[in-house]
Amino acid sequence: MLHRTAVTALLLGLLLGGTTSAQAAKWQVCLHDAVGLNAPARASFDREFSLLLAPRDMRFAWSSCRAGGEAIHLAVRFDAPQPYSNVLGLAYKQSGAISPRVEIFLDPMLDLMKDTQCWTVIGRALARVAAHEITHFTEQRDAHDAQGLMKAGFSSAELSSDDSQLFCWRRRAD
Repeated sequence: MLHRTAVTALLLGLLLGGTTSAQAAKWQVCLHDAVGLNAPARASFDREFSLLLAPRDMRFAWSSCRAGGEAIHLAVRFDAPQPYSNVLGLAYKQSGAISPRVEIFLDPMLDLMKDTQCWTVIGRALARVAAHEITHFTEQRDAHDAQGLMKAGFSSAELSSDDSQLFCWRRRAD
């Protein structure tokens, strides 16, 4: 059962620039951990996030980014802003374009995944939500698909699954 059907909502934010899927290789993802994820969650996040970003040739780093290139800023926070308190992540939008500012939220994830006490599973689930939100930016689309990484909502079983295939990025056939 989908406890949280809205994995994403688009808010007004600061537009720092745009890209297309063909330009994705120049992007680096700068991660800011405002919640202090523990070592098992962070290690699991790193493994899953690297796997999901591999087809896009993106790099990521906690806290800081190297000089040069464009950056997608991803923040891990406790709670989503109102009125989006139940979402797992947000991609921000301004003037019709999705900005490179993305946030994912720990407390709604813990509520959804209340049956697990395993931080490795939580880290993997957070990475999947982060990849979903970043794809909104890199593809400049707020639409969702019926399945896969860009599905509108995920169950706790999907997010906690050992199988990453459900979340692998696939090039859209437009």
